[in-house]
Amino acid sequence: MARLLNGEYLGEILEAQRIVLSLSHVLVTQEKFACSDVVAAITAPMQRVLQDHTTFSWTPRAACGVMEDVSIILSDKHLVMVALSELYRLLVPPATGKPPKRVVLGNKKVLFYLSWAEQQPASAFEGIVMFVQLFKREELERVGKHESQKKVVEAHREETRKTTSDAPGTAGRPLIEEIV
Repeated sequence: MARLLNGEYLGEILEAQRIVLSLSHVLVTQEKFACSDVVAAITAPMQRVLQDHTTFSWTPRAACGVMEDVSIILSDKHLVMVALSELYRLLVPPATGKPPKRVVLGNKKVLFYLSWAEQQPASAFEGIVMFVQLFKREELERVGKHESQKKVVEAHREETRKTTSDAPGTAGRPLIEEIV
């Protein structure tokens, strides 16, 4: 979210809240176990970003950059605590007016995750980091294959265009002429 809002997520708090809460099913549901495990809770928003990257104006490569950010954060318990603290701060309900139920629920859940993460040993997130890196690597391979296939198609189109426009007596004429 910080990438999407150029680091100014607290300056655009309502938009930042909307993004976070739209990506994370875990934060907005009242189900006790919305995800089967921590890995599922972390990777589900990443999958949403990849499936609907146009909503967030991200290319698939930029989405992989987000995955790299997640793995960097998870590789250091201090960074996990900082990230959760920032998320908690983002979801603090406003002092005036009635806050949206989703914001209040998300705030309470992030407070719980802060407590949970504090209790974990520093090594607790290593397996998750490896999974996120694998997930990112697979996505980069998929993106790379797509880009190489796209180049092949574009090269074929260009070659076809050249050969059809270079045929004798066809210069400047449409490929198919309507017969009247």
